[in-house]
Amino acid sequence: MNSQTDLPSAPKTKLLSFGQRDELDLFVLLRTIWRGRVWVALCMLACFVVGGYYAYRVAQPAFTASAVVEFTPRESPLLDLEAVVTGTSVDYVTLNTEIAKIESHEMAEMVVARLNLAQDPMFTTPPVQTWKDNLKELLGMPVANLPSTDEQIEQWARRRAINWVQSSVNATEVIDTYLLRITANASRPTVAAQLANTVAEVYVQSQLDAKYVETEQAIDWLSDRARKLEADLRERETEITSLQSATDLINREALQAVQIQAKEFRDRLESRQDALVTVRIQSDAQDAALASLSKSQILAAFDDQFLIRAGSRLDESLEGDNGDREAFLERARTLADATRLSRTRIQNEIDALSQSLTGLESRIDVQSSDLQMIEQMQRELAVSRDLYQTFLTGLQEATVQVGLVRSDSRVMSRALVPQLADSPRKRLILGASLLVGFVIGLAFLLVREFLNNRIQNMTDLENLTGLPVLGSVPAFPIRKRRRRELLNFLVSNPTSPEIESLRNLRTSILMRNLAEAPKVIMITSSIPGEGKTSLSLSLAFNLSGLGKRVLLIEGDIRRRTLNNYLDISDDTRGLLDVVTGTVSLDEAVVTEPTTGINVLIGQKSDVNPADLFSSPAFKNLLNALRTEYDHIIIDTPPVLVVPDARIIASLADSVLYAVKWDSTSREQVLNGVRLFEAFGQTITGFAITQVNAKRIRKYGYGDQYGAYSRYGKAYYDR
Repeated sequence: MNSQTDLPSAPKTKLLSFGQRDELDLFVLLRTIWRGRVWVALCMLACFVVGGYYAYRVAQPAFTASAVVEFTPRESPLLDLEAVVTGTSVDYVTLNTEIAKIESHEMAEMVVARLNLAQDPMFTTPPVQTWKDNLKELLGMPVANLPSTDEQIEQWARRRAINWVQSSVNATEVIDTYLLRITANASRPTVAAQLANTVAEVYVQSQLDAKYVETEQAIDWLSDRARKLEADLRERETEITSLQSATDLINREALQAVQIQAKEFRDRLESRQDALVTVRIQSDAQDAALASLSKSQILAAFDDQFLIRAGSRLDESLEGDNGDREAFLERARTLADATRLSRTRIQNEIDALSQSLTGLESRIDVQSSDLQMIEQMQRELAVSRDLYQTFLTGLQEATVQVGLVRSDSRVMSRALVPQLADSPRKRLILGASLLVGFVIGLAFLLVREFLNNRIQNMTDLENLTGLPVLGSVPAFPIRKRRRRELLNFLVSNPTSPEIESLRNLRTSILMRNLAEAPKVIMITSSIPGEGKTSLSLSLAFNLSGLGKRVLLIEGDIRRRTLNNYLDISDDTRGLLDVVTGTVSLDEAVVTEPTTGINVLIGQKSDVNPADLFSSPAFKNLLNALRTEYDHIIIDTPPVLVVPDARIIASLADSVLYAVKWDSTSREQVLNGVRLFEAFGQTITGFAITQVNAKRIRKYGYGDQYGAYSRYGKAYYDR
């Protein structure tokens, strides 16, 4: 049971809906746009009408006039007075600064004052409370107080005029030139030209006024600075004179002579100090020799011929004639005294030289300090004198050039009264409206497609579940409340597209197992209302057309919808009586006279349907029916509502899952498939029901339904 040998499936062309793709497919996007072309066209038409109404009815005409101002560049050195009088050099930053001045609030104030716009009726109309203010009051939000007094109304009108001038005037730089284009917009051509020319004139005049103010400020500053510099110059001259009179320094040459004399003293002092050291050593040696009374030491200490001759008559210890001894020692003492006297004399010379050198060095230090101070003061005096001369010259030039002050700009070209309005640009508005309408329509389509979660084509369903779609059946042209017309339609239109689609579905079901065609075919759906019962009746009729014995069993005994299609009385015996053995199968089976279909209807009872279908009696009944009928079609309840379908699926050879086109959601299908898989049951395939042929062509899937019915005019009859 419920096992088929599947035919190999052909490769599937993935034509998923736009909202279900992981990557953007241009083909799918274009197809989505083509499906919703009517919506896009309606959005474009609506936006075109709105744009046209705005361009031709609502928008006020605006005229533009332009005046050109030449901004003359003047390069000046740092201390050139012309930089004060005429301005600085012009560069990109300077031009942008001038543009900001033209568009500034202060410039707008001057223009309003020049044109007396504060008294213009366009701005003096008293303000009234708007609906926004009323809404704010209702919400308890603060609302600005409206002007009430004449003074407040005048200030309010002045502010309106200034804001209008600022919003209407625009200044731009003409590229690679020193020209500034001043553009003014107004609803009247004469007002536009007047406003542009006035702004240009006020800008040039404001520059001239600013130059006059700057020049006078420069003269005042130069005068004050010159007076201060003159006083500082006089003070420095007095200080230099006082310092020169207080010092004995004549000049730098005299200081150099004193420095030379000090050097000579220093050299002499060093020489005498060396001589003193020599004499001191000699004197110490002589004193030591006399104290030792040794002839050899005395002769070595005193290099004297007399001592040598006198000592020749004495021995080493000076023993001998006393007269010779006394003469020898006396001579030695005399020479020692002479050496000590020379030592004292040299020391006195050193002291005198040191004292003189100290005085000279002190004098040099004082005179050097005085000379440095005088020279520093003379340099500062020279700088002050040069600076004073510069400012004095600048003051004289500024005083002379007061009458030569001129603006850095001039009006090169005055604005002419425009002949044509620049806005609204009607063609541009209409084109933009069409573009906006297209974007809105496209966004609507994409959002709708993205949010669409309904089954709309075979490929979506196959890719979603991994199971094949065996066929699709168009919606039958019958009214919902007159379902009994279905059987008459099936009999009267054997070659219609609907019947051909049933034949295709029948063929797919039978071909799923080439070894043995399925006998028990169960048909279910996710939820009620998906055309499951209509499909069961139609498929039973189609199978009977092959000359097969077909039995249709109403397995949905909870609702019993077959009564809406068949003319059967309420007391007719049915499935419950057969299962319980109350009546035989022949007594319960009803043959529908129009189509000749054998039908075993359901019956209401207190027995739970799930228990009924799980009973051995029902299984035995199906086994018995297999021997009597070629095909048994069971119309079962929706799988997501009750468990009856999953119970019957275990006894069926083929499970056909009905999915209503453009109605059943993907989640419903997936949940239904999962319920079958949880019991280890396999769905044979899907049948898409109630396909709307006209709408499906709009969606771009027409060739997937109805066996390419748009090519079948020569084959199908209505």
